[in-house]
Amino acid sequence: MVRFSYRTSPFWQKGQQHLLSGILIEYGSPIIRDCAISSVYVINDATPQILHCHIRDSESGHGLSITGGSGGVYVNNDISYHDEQCVYINTKGKPELRQNIISQKKGQKNVAVLISARLYGGCEPIFCENIVRGGEEMTNQEEVDPASVQFPQMLYEDNSGGWASLVGVMNGAKPFITGNMLCNGVTGFYFKDCNLPRDHFCKNRIIGCSAWGLVVGKNTSLVSLHNDVQTCGGGIFVSSTASCNVPAKESHSVVLKKCDLFGNFHYGILVDRVAVSISECNVFEGSVGIALLGNCTGSTITNNTLTGNRVAAFSVLRRGVAVIEENNIRGCDNGMYGVFVQDGSDVTLRSNSIEGTSNSVFVREGSCILAEKNALRQSSVHHVVLTECSQATLKGNVIEGSSYAAVVVTSRSECKAVGNVMYAGIREGVLVEEKGRAIFERNSMSSFRETMYVKTGGSLQATGNDVTLGQHGVVVDGEESNAVVSNNHFRGMHATAVYALERATVTVNDNSMTEFSAVSIQVGSGAIAVIEKNSFTNGSDGAIHVDGFGTQCKVLHCEMEKVVYGVKFTRSSTGIIQENHIRLCQLFGVECNSNQPVTVQGNTITVANVGIDIFSAGDIHDNFIGDSEVGILAHTLANAQVRNHRVSNCTVGIRLMNDTCVNFTDIKIKKPKEFGVVVNGPSASVTMSNVTIEDSGVAGVFVQREVCAVLSNASSSVAKRMAFEWNRRVR
Repeated sequence: MVRFSYRTSPFWQKGQQHLLSGILIEYGSPIIRDCAISSVYVINDATPQILHCHIRDSESGHGLSITGGSGGVYVNNDISYHDEQCVYINTKGKPELRQNIISQKKGQKNVAVLISARLYGGCEPIFCENIVRGGEEMTNQEEVDPASVQFPQMLYEDNSGGWASLVGVMNGAKPFITGNMLCNGVTGFYFKDCNLPRDHFCKNRIIGCSAWGLVVGKNTSLVSLHNDVQTCGGGIFVSSTASCNVPAKESHSVVLKKCDLFGNFHYGILVDRVAVSISECNVFEGSVGIALLGNCTGSTITNNTLTGNRVAAFSVLRRGVAVIEENNIRGCDNGMYGVFVQDGSDVTLRSNSIEGTSNSVFVREGSCILAEKNALRQSSVHHVVLTECSQATLKGNVIEGSSYAAVVVTSRSECKAVGNVMYAGIREGVLVEEKGRAIFERNSMSSFRETMYVKTGGSLQATGNDVTLGQHGVVVDGEESNAVVSNNHFRGMHATAVYALERATVTVNDNSMTEFSAVSIQVGSGAIAVIEKNSFTNGSDGAIHVDGFGTQCKVLHCEMEKVVYGVKFTRSSTGIIQENHIRLCQLFGVECNSNQPVTVQGNTITVANVGIDIFSAGDIHDNFIGDSEVGILAHTLANAQVRNHRVSNCTVGIRLMNDTCVNFTDIKIKKPKEFGVVVNGPSASVTMSNVTIEDSGVAGVFVQREVCAVLSNASSSVAKRMAFEWNRRVR
């Protein structure tokens, strides 16, 4: 070994390298250029210049060791293949290392460059534009088990320690590190027990490390600016022990800003239970873009762009707590999730843009999310999925374009959605199933096949929503499924606004239905419904149809105008039609066509082709019918009880088809334009009592066939087939 112990500045250059198996520089500022050396040790306060040298193949110890109070300049050297660290810096001085190539031996996994202030309490070297190569071949991350994205300890517990990094900074050192390239190691940079000044770690590139590109370890404060990590096992790992005391003006001990993370197989960034700032970073084409483990309360995660990550752009797990704000997420052809929340975690998602994923937001395992003012666009499956007793509040989001249900609430999960704009989905706007519960208030929802679909025991409360231009509005399907639909506006529906079936239960009140082209409300297949205080206008089909065995419905206090028909009961359904106002119907106001009793009472029906159309049983009383073609039409075999009616200004007050069995009591027919009663055929079972006809335009009673007779008593044989008891004067 050659020893420099002079305070002069000798010059050693090529041609003398055969003497230089190793150099110890104790003092002075020698210049060593173009030499081949096995090792260099710089101690005390020496400040050499070592330029263009090959410092290689020492069989023991370091390649370049700078300790004590020494410094110096080290430029364009090849420092490679040493048994210990290739470069060891532990000095109070400020050495400068630039544009060196530093390479580990093949298979070696210790630190290539170690910068430490352990011995002297301070270490501030300049480490710039160097290339540091690990002893590993380029790692083929495709061979690693993809399931490890659920088990991050595979990366950080065994493989990310400081003694397996290319560059380790420890024990209070404050180097200036910029412009370096690290490749093919286990871990790229490792920081532990240090507090780097702002702008001291920037513009570095780490490529092809099998574990992490950057590890922020115990008691570390660090600002990572403009650093790139590519094709590593993971990009950046921030340990749960990373935080340390920082000045009051600093809000976070770890800041990751404007970093690019590309093609890292498992994670772009993994944060473990610590508050960090992550901003303006680009995270591309990994499995998980940014993962947040445990309580990360106080973190600022904003203005990042995450593109093409295969599993999730963001993953929050292990009871994680995080706020994710103003980020841009772009999916890929096989990308699964924009934001994936699990393990009882709690996330606030605010003002983000998520586009082109399979599922924009997926929440499971009892987790919670508050999502507000986000734009969720063009999902190939769903936008928001809540499962396994999870909870979500959705406020002020734009949710556009999904191939399946935009929002899914399932497996006893709960969702409250307020003030969102949802449109252009191929299937459901919201699907509530398997005991899920959803509250949708004041949302704008348009162009879905089923805007809101409840099934398999789901529960929905829909209030104050604008539902437009879709097929179905609300569908409630199946036993134990239920919905309360109130104060909504349905416009331009091509199928039902509300459809209850298969023993579902629904309450529909204070809604408006306009410009519909199919039956507005359908209740069938054993469903139970209460329909109250709704308005129906400008429909090209009927307002309400109740149908099917066991179906029960109450229609109360509704307004219907300019519709094909008002209310129709068919096929063994039963219920009450009470105190509704029905006007301008092309066919009829009310139709009773069920073989089960239907009560029709206290309704006002005007300007209809038929006021009340009776095919079957029913208790029909205290209704007013005016300005219609036919007030009451009783069909063959109808057997309803009709009483206490006022029929005014109709062309025909009552029309009786042959063999009808309806009983009329206390009927007042005023000013019929043609006839008070028209008899179309023999109907021996009809009874009319206390019927008053006033001011007929043509005649009080018109019998269209000779076999029918109207008599003042029931004495003749014809009257036995058809008896009218006129107890008051017919005018």
